[in-house]
Amino acid sequence: MSDLPLDDVHRLLDVIERGIAELDDLDGQTIDVEDIPEICAAVIELNDWQQTAYNGNPLGLEPAVLSKFVKMRGQVSRQTARVVAGRVRSYLRSQDQLTDSQDPVDEADDIEVDDAQAGSPPADAPTDNGQALSLAVTAERWVPVPMGSDIRRKIEMIASLLDSIVAQVERSNAPPDEQALTPLEKAQLIAILETTLAILKAPLVEKGMLKKAGDALGRAAGKAAEKGMQEGMGTLAGVARQKIIELLGLFF
Repeated sequence: MSDLPLDDVHRLLDVIERGIAELDDLDGQTIDVEDIPEICAAVIELNDWQQTAYNGNPLGLEPAVLSKFVKMRGQVSRQTARVVAGRVRSYLRSQDQLTDSQDPVDEADDIEVDDAQAGSPPADAPTDNGQALSLAVTAERWVPVPMGSDIRRKIEMIASLLDSIVAQVERSNAPPDEQALTPLEKAQLIAILETTLAILKAPLVEKGMLKKAGDALGRAAGKAAEKGMQEGMGTLAGVARQKIIELLGLFF
């Protein structure tokens, strides 16, 4: 059986392919790891999923190299970055092949969900003082995104980081006292980031939602640092927040 859910394997394969393309676009033989956030995001997710120490990881990386990608700080040679990306891709492909080799799921196991049921929140959904969780953001300003521009590439990078953060927050099943965020804070962060992801896929970007997402990411990163828990998620949140601030500076 695959260590990672198949959907996560496929998502991370897309992430690492974009990261490799991102690396190819950079000049020079020395690379700042913060300039290849999608490769870092894939490494962080695999490292968190495996819950391995720096000296025992499924990618077989040197501890010093793994640390740079997990913390998204420092510099590596272009060749080292390529090796890391290649090992991530090979590992994910091996997981995909493991899943493909399993017996197919019996069609009788498929469950059809009524549209009305699909739109209803689960009975144990996080609430605020007994009220259903809601998200309200006032639109401040919409701006068109030039197609084929460097800005579009930055937006795709941010979307990839947000996707990774949502995946990590959703699948965290550690005891409450070992998590950086409360159940309500997790639900609020996911709601904000998923709304932001939908907006980032549109031909327009909106200032109010981006600001709200940046604020939420800043709080999540702060909580992770304060409690010393879920540091991978906290690192991604801090980087995504900074990228959003940079994007806002380009548009507004």
